[in-house]
Amino acid sequence: MKIKNTGGNVKSKIFALLFNFAFERKLLTFGVLLLFLSACKETGFQGGDLTTTFNGIESATALSPYSVQLKWNQSSKYDHFKVYRRGASSSIGTAQFSTYTVTGLNPNTTYEFAVTGVTVADGKEEGLDKFVSVTTFPAFTGITASNMTVSSATRIDLSWDMADPSITYNIYVKAAGSSWDFSAPYVSAVGINSIAVTGLKGGTQYCLYMVAQYQDNSSEPTTQDTSLVDANAPCGVTPSALANVAPVSVTPIVPGLFPWFNIPAGGDETYKYEVFEKSTNALIASQTGSGAFRAFSEVPQGPHTYYVKTTAPNGELAQNDVIIGSSANPQSQSINRGLPDTGGTPIFPDVVSGGKGVQTLGSQIVRGDFNCDGLMDIAVSAPEATPYVDPKHVDKMGAVIVYYNYLPPFDPNTNTQPPPYLKTDVAPSPTATAPNPQLIYYPTSSSNMKLGSQLAVGNINGDCQRLKDPNDPADFDEAGLCNTLYSSYSGTEGKLLNIHSCDDLAIATNPSSTSGQSVFVVFGNKDNGLETASATSFYQTDNYSCDIATNNCSPVKITPNGQSVSQFGQSIALGDFNNDSFDDLAIGATDKTTGLGKVFVLRGRQEGVTPIGAAGSFPVIDSTIYNSVGSYTGSAFTANDQFGDVLSPVYNSRECKNIPGTVQYRPNQPPPSPGFDETKCDDLVIGNPQRNSGKGSIVTCKGNMPLDSASDPQQISSWNCLEQYPSSLSSGANYGASLLSVRNFNAYPLKASQIANPQTVPNVTGALFVGAPKDSPSGVTEAGRVYAYYITPESQDTAVGGLQGILGGVSGTHSVNAINTQACNNMNNNVSTAIGATTLFHCEHQALQTSPLESYAHFGQSLGVLDDLVSLDTRGYHYLAVAAPDRDVTASDGSTVIKDAGTIYIFNPDISTLGTETATRYGNNNPLTCTTGVDCTLYLGGVSPYSVTLLYPLDLNEGAKLGLGGIVGGDFNGDLTFGDVITTAPFSNSSVEEGGEVFVFYSNNGFAPTENNVGLRLTPNISVETNYRFEMAKVIGDVNGDSYQDVMTHIDINGRIQTILFYGSSNGLITTPSPSPTAANMEPLLITLNNDPELGKRFYPVGDINGDSYDDVLLLGKNGSYIYYGGFNGLNTSTAPSHCSHWHQSPSLLSRRKQCHHPS
Repeated sequence: MKIKNTGGNVKSKIFALLFNFAFERKLLTFGVLLLFLSACKETGFQGGDLTTTFNGIESATALSPYSVQLKWNQSSKYDHFKVYRRGASSSIGTAQFSTYTVTGLNPNTTYEFAVTGVTVADGKEEGLDKFVSVTTFPAFTGITASNMTVSSATRIDLSWDMADPSITYNIYVKAAGSSWDFSAPYVSAVGINSIAVTGLKGGTQYCLYMVAQYQDNSSEPTTQDTSLVDANAPCGVTPSALANVAPVSVTPIVPGLFPWFNIPAGGDETYKYEVFEKSTNALIASQTGSGAFRAFSEVPQGPHTYYVKTTAPNGELAQNDVIIGSSANPQSQSINRGLPDTGGTPIFPDVVSGGKGVQTLGSQIVRGDFNCDGLMDIAVSAPEATPYVDPKHVDKMGAVIVYYNYLPPFDPNTNTQPPPYLKTDVAPSPTATAPNPQLIYYPTSSSNMKLGSQLAVGNINGDCQRLKDPNDPADFDEAGLCNTLYSSYSGTEGKLLNIHSCDDLAIATNPSSTSGQSVFVVFGNKDNGLETASATSFYQTDNYSCDIATNNCSPVKITPNGQSVSQFGQSIALGDFNNDSFDDLAIGATDKTTGLGKVFVLRGRQEGVTPIGAAGSFPVIDSTIYNSVGSYTGSAFTANDQFGDVLSPVYNSRECKNIPGTVQYRPNQPPPSPGFDETKCDDLVIGNPQRNSGKGSIVTCKGNMPLDSASDPQQISSWNCLEQYPSSLSSGANYGASLLSVRNFNAYPLKASQIANPQTVPNVTGALFVGAPKDSPSGVTEAGRVYAYYITPESQDTAVGGLQGILGGVSGTHSVNAINTQACNNMNNNVSTAIGATTLFHCEHQALQTSPLESYAHFGQSLGVLDDLVSLDTRGYHYLAVAAPDRDVTASDGSTVIKDAGTIYIFNPDISTLGTETATRYGNNNPLTCTTGVDCTLYLGGVSPYSVTLLYPLDLNEGAKLGLGGIVGGDFNGDLTFGDVITTAPFSNSSVEEGGEVFVFYSNNGFAPTENNVGLRLTPNISVETNYRFEMAKVIGDVNGDSYQDVMTHIDINGRIQTILFYGSSNGLITTPSPSPTAANMEPLLITLNNDPELGKRFYPVGDINGDSYDDVLLLGKNGSYIYYGGFNGLNTSTAPSHCSHWHQSPSLLSRRKQCHHPS
């Protein structure tokens, strides 16, 4: 009998057959059976697990021209699976589960793949003998005119070769004179190879573009380059039944640059005729009724063809070509002839700064674990960036760069694990996935979108990853909802500590934009990091965007969704305000009618962000509704108070435990267990730095929950808000200009080894830091202060505790008594606050300031936190980082003072209240049976004002403003020591003016008291130049008296004007070499003033003012008007303009005249 090995099912049949046979024979025959099975094992059978269903690869399915998906049956017998491609020398990938996607393939190519299982028992591979073939789809290059048929005035039919029924074909339509809109297709087709495009207008040219959308979320052909789209999109004109349309003609030779068109009598005189340039679809002339009419804009010399769109009063259209001359042939060309002696060579401005543009990199910086690997990543915004060239000169779209903290693979050569590091060795890219740097931007048709104006980090859809224990070979990585993972492993401390949040990133656009204010949310993913869909429009708008089966999410764009507001996105924050395990998104805005602030709080869910106004939404926090909270002599909020200018959560503010019959914060709430505490609500704090003429305040809000019998017990039904501020604020302090919450600043213990009876489980509360950067302590003008508030385990009462409670529980002022001194005792209960029948015990409120105080430093303009990683298992302390972006510093020469360069202050935690750091941490209800400092340790004492480190790079430019965009901390070089610091200087000029810069200070076991050693400087310039065009040009006279007219022009480069003078000559304008402020002879002259960046924004010929026979020029700037005098050597720019200049020669400054004194 011949036996063919075809997999596990055949093996089982053989076993059954031989077993029956053996049952009827003697012991000797049974021994033969065992020998046979042993031989089978050696020939490829899976020995030991006879019930397995793994048969190797089961299927291979093409997803696109470039990827396929492999599937097989899962079996617990195998630790993992390896994927092979026939022809490859080794495995091309590994998988934990039963699917794998192979990418980077070639179109229309057949491949063969196999999958092996690696056994748990002995690590052997099984299944390599089975290969499955699959052919990728052919590449789709789009449609051509042959695919398109104009069927009627309202319909165009399309047909094409369909590669596979799974492909979605998106059709985009552009009418003549309009722009492409790739935010959503006009119509889509799935599983068919023809479609009718309907709803069109007669007499109109339509261009159609088709994009294939594949199952792996890739698509082709590209929509990024609209000039390429225009070149490849076929066009057709729908017929029109419009009667009495007169022909439009143009003469074949046009003198000058303004063609004249003619419409003869006889047509309908009510029709409007619009003439367009065929090559550009630009409207150049229009006329109603018959007659001659001229182009209203210049048409460059050269050949041109035109078409005319005719519109009837009822909106019906017709489209025809313009007739050239008397010929009825519309294909002949009208030639525009330039005027005599104008030359024919255009002059283009030089590329500025090597093609790099302003971007203000570092305007915002945040940290988060975007791929849930337990390592902190960073996101840095560049809202002024222009990341791609737009044919319509759209600029300042804005962008965000994400850098990942990367753990390299184990090195078998050295048998060591290399430490993690911030991966910056490749350029940011819109198509990159973790761990490579990602560049995030989205196409827009309007300038000043400024994506990245605000950033916030949280976990909206509540997904986490638990990393396997490397010392447990049976353990495995596990993804799912955080709440589920915490519940599943409650009581297993080691596994709980390996659960990591898959953080999401919220990105606000320019809140002052007139083209649509919005907030984008991109979601973290364990495999790819942030799923950005960058450089495309493949995002949802005001909709849920997450698949609850897989926790995979698409980006979502959030708009006011019909709300009558402006300044939408002026502030954003993420926090879990109802403790349902999904972070909620708070967005600041302004009511268009009243000018008063309001805050939208968008509920987080597993499905993503709840759109404004959708079912289950939270109520809006409106300053008009909450005017009763006003405590400045009972005054109502006004538009000038800027309610909601800054937002932040207050992490772990109040205890929020499920109480049956009363409140249910989250289904199946996991109880506190060594390793985590998920029983706290975050509250929302709203910063109002302009309140009361700039004195400032904060409004703290906590959500009110319905009874757990409600249909939606996690929906916040209303907000309880109070306005509070320190009594000691100086006028104009801007209290609330910056906000920072830290989940566990005072290091309340999480590990079982640190928790003593009767506490038994963690009890973690947070802290809030509030910046008042223009506070003037001790009369030092705008030196700045930071106010610290510590919520403790004895002040977390659900009803009256939290931040509101420790600030007094009512609207009004509060006292701050720990001014640059310690705030807490060892039990964090040195202050008591009675609210009704409840007494809260907490620390003193603390004020931090520099010593000595420095005027106009604006200490507290931004805030950050970094971790102490020396012995994270036993303490995990936090350090406070405070920016003073306008502090003056001394350059490396030891004498030069650089104004407004900025400084970061690092404050140590107050460990004076601690005993032995490795001992048990006793809770506040323990009888203290230990001896402090010998065999126990208590709590941290908040921030220590006595040990401060100053960080700043040497020799930044004036006005760089280090720290203005924020400060983040963490371990970014894998040395497991005192945390590293990353901050920014958005106005650094190191690579290009206002290009911005990111600085990484590595701690290396601690910083020096003044630290100038920068470990890593990041200056990726992702912004192209934003202005390559001359904005105006004028003949300004003969400034050098050579009888040739001279021309002046300017370029506006992000608000800095470059004014250029070109001299005339017998050969026309002299345009070479490149313009220079030190130009010799009659070379192009660049005119600039260091103290007036807008010099030349307007300029005028003024004739010969000083009677020397040379023409002079008037230039307008930001700081005044200037007269520059002509002369034999040309325009005199060698000396700076002055009020008291000698009027014959030096430039004059015409502003408010100062008294000039002349020697007698």
